[in-house]
Amino acid sequence: MEKQKRKEYFWVTLGAFIGGFVLYGAIEFIVPDSAPVQTGIAVLDVVLGILILGLMGGYMVSSIASGIMLFSRFIKKRSTAFKFFCALLFIIPFAAVFYTGVIASIPYGIYNIVMLLKKDKI
Repeated sequence: MEKQKRKEYFWVTLGAFIGGFVLYGAIEFIVPDSAPVQTGIAVLDVVLGILILGLMGGYMVSSIASGIMLFSRFIKKRSTAFKFFCALLFIIPFAAVFYTGVIASIPYGIYNIVMLLKKDKI
C-alpha cells in the first residue's frame, strides 16, 4: 500500500476513534448511571464511566471504519459476479466488515504506523 493510503487509513481511524470517544463519553456524562463501574464515589464513577465508555465507543466506531476501508479495498479487486453475490447475500459482507474491523484494527493500525514511520526515515 502506498504512503497516501496509509495516511488516509491512519487519519480516518483516528478521527473515528475520537468521534466515538466523544459521543459515548457524552452518554455517560448525560446519563451517569450507565457506566459499568460503581466505586461509591460519585465523581470517580462519572470520570471512570466517561473513560471506559469513551474508549469502548471509540474502539467500536474506529473498528467499523477500519473494516469498511479494508473490506472495500478487498472487494474492489474482485469480479462482478463476486460483487453480485455479496450484494445478494448482504448480511455476510456486513458481518465481514464488522468482524474484520474488530479483529484487525489494532494489529493493522500498529503495522500501518510502523510502516509510515519506516518510510519517513528512508
